[in-house]
Amino acid sequence: MGDRSGSREPKGASLKKSKKNPGASAAKAKKASLKALGLQSGPVTSLPPPALSNEIEGGIFDCGVALLSRQFDRDRDRVIQRAQQEGKCLGMLIWFSDIEKQSQISDFCKSNSGICYYATGIHPDNIDRTNKKSHDDWLKQVEELGRKSECIGIMTGLNLSREMGTHFSQESLLKSSLEIAERIILPTVFHIPDIKSLERVFEILESDVLEAPEDSLVVPGGDPVFVIHDIITCSAAEERILAHPVMQHPRIYYSVSGAGITDPDPVIAMRAKQFVATLARDRLLVCSDSPWRTPQNLADPYLRTLRNEPANLPAVVQAVSESLGISQDATTALLADNSMRVFNLTRASDVNALAAAAAAVAATSATSAPATKAAAAPSVERAMQGLSLRDDGDASPNAAPATTAPAATTEAVYRCVKCRQLLFRGKDVTTHQLSAVKTVFKVGEEGLCSSFHFVAAAEGRDIHKRLGVTIRGGNVECSECGVKLGKFSTGDAVCPCGAVVHGPVAKINATKIDSHLHGDVLAAGDQADAENMTKQLAERSRLEAEDAQLQAVVEAQEEEQRNALSQGRVRKSKKHKSENKGNFSSFRNKSFIPNASKAAPAGVSGKATGTRRPPRRLLHRETTKR
Repeated sequence: MGDRSGSREPKGASLKKSKKNPGASAAKAKKASLKALGLQSGPVTSLPPPALSNEIEGGIFDCGVALLSRQFDRDRDRVIQRAQQEGKCLGMLIWFSDIEKQSQISDFCKSNSGICYYATGIHPDNIDRTNKKSHDDWLKQVEELGRKSECIGIMTGLNLSREMGTHFSQESLLKSSLEIAERIILPTVFHIPDIKSLERVFEILESDVLEAPEDSLVVPGGDPVFVIHDIITCSAAEERILAHPVMQHPRIYYSVSGAGITDPDPVIAMRAKQFVATLARDRLLVCSDSPWRTPQNLADPYLRTLRNEPANLPAVVQAVSESLGISQDATTALLADNSMRVFNLTRASDVNALAAAAAAVAATSATSAPATKAAAAPSVERAMQGLSLRDDGDASPNAAPATTAPAATTEAVYRCVKCRQLLFRGKDVTTHQLSAVKTVFKVGEEGLCSSFHFVAAAEGRDIHKRLGVTIRGGNVECSECGVKLGKFSTGDAVCPCGAVVHGPVAKINATKIDSHLHGDVLAAGDQADAENMTKQLAERSRLEAEDAQLQAVVEAQEEEQRNALSQGRVRKSKKHKSENKGNFSSFRNKSFIPNASKAAPAGVSGKATGTRRPPRRLLHRETTKR
């Protein structure tokens, strides 16, 4: 068959429509797959996640934190520290809706390995209607990031409350994300805002993914599971969601946040708790959903008005235990076990113990005779009993018990930023809570304002005898380098956050000082080194101040010289401009003859009035008279 319309047809791609060949474009659209998008094919799966480094007793895993939110930019490291210490957080699953920041999440979790993991994917709020090329690039990026060890889930979702034009793209990307999660064997985390979108996701799972329900639990390395993020919010605690067949499938898990079950309205809270009580306990997870969904059952009413943090996770666990009717310890153990099973997580102590046991068995089998191989099991048990973990995480069998020195108490100390002089300690600072009158500029530990530090100054100008600051006039200065630190007030002082601190008080700007933890008791050598370092810094500060003064004098002299030279140039340019007679651009009369006054005889005007043409208005009048 010859060419048609001047084009050649490839083999098996006829342009003629028939029952057997409805058209090349339609057939290709139906056969589109991940391979056509340029994604990798084959059995390549994601790397195993790093072991959990936090070995706290009774810990819990947070299954949903937006830790890269702008609300955590000021104190993101301290949020992680508080989550481990106060919230007993074993680890946290980090997600972010912005597709452009998925690589940033990966780098952040790699730098905080063992505590931070992430779920990468395409959030439905980022999906537009027409940019198909961007969607294909997003899928390639998701699969690439999903194969990294810190990634323990693929994020996707559906939001039918958005404009109609985005619905097709949302469902298409959701199905492609499900294929990626199945290929690399990772759980899929659904972010769904309402019950209508949830029912549509159930239809997609029931028709394309899920098979007949099985009674067995999901084993690690088998079929990936599906996690519905914040089930109470997306289902509105409706009973018909519980009766849906998909909810009964063993591969469907659901996480619960503080929304609903900690609501101050008792009717809403009771309805949400009854909904949680009917969920399958072996598939129940918990998340803080920070920085939103602050639990309203916190002991401190003030903390209920602040942003949410993973440190508040025990309050959510308490509400879940009340819903299930079991103790909080049992609830914590249940939720932690479910999280580690779903995301295939392990503890660092378990990994080290297994490695030491395997090494002991290998050493015993290599050195022992065949008659003594039967005693390998008791030797492994003794090796396991004598196993001790060092600080760096390596295992050392039969290591001698380390003697621990008594822990020294620590407190915050505040130093001058310029000369590092010790100004005051944490016990001297008068803390105050944020006021709702004005905007919060900066939040410190425990939700306290840290824009300014207020130090009680009852002794007034004699405060330098107790602290490292001096009061001169109404200013508070460093007693070593003299830099201004803040203001002194004999009466009440007002903080920019709106709070009022009773005086007399020294109001010190937080940007002028530096704070860190320091032990109360120092060794004699350490104290001498600290004093010598302080003296060296003070001397260096003095020399720098002198150099700055000399530099200012030199710059002033150079400025005077430049001004003098510029004035001379101005005078010269003015004189040159006055002698320039050849420039006709500034004259309206173009018939002007230069130097005509010098050439004209005495008593005659230098304007050559005899040759000058009369104005146009006069010519017009003469013409009219004629």
